[in-house]
Amino acid sequence: MNEIRDKLIAAGVKNLQEFGYPSCNKDNILTDYVFSRFFLSMLEENKGHGKDIDAAIDELTAQCGRKEKKDEKTGLAGHAVPRRRRTERKGVRQ
Repeated sequence: MNEIRDKLIAAGVKNLQEFGYPSCNKDNILTDYVFSRFFLSMLEENKGHGKDIDAAIDELTAQCGRKEKKDEKTGLAGHAVPRRRRTERKGVRQ
């Protein structure tokens, strides 16, 4: 099943890179919020092609987004939280 899992991840990385996300790789496809959402939709489309494939898809689906860090206030993944510019801080005059 690990071989199927690795092939699914490789296919997901290839699809995301072709779609315009060159920074997607096998290490961040499951943890990056945007990448994992695209990957989840790809996995869902490929269900029903065999018992082993479905088991690997279920495992990957459970792992998608599990390790992403979220901002406590907004609930968004850390990379998606906009940072304040220096002039936007409290007490700083523009």
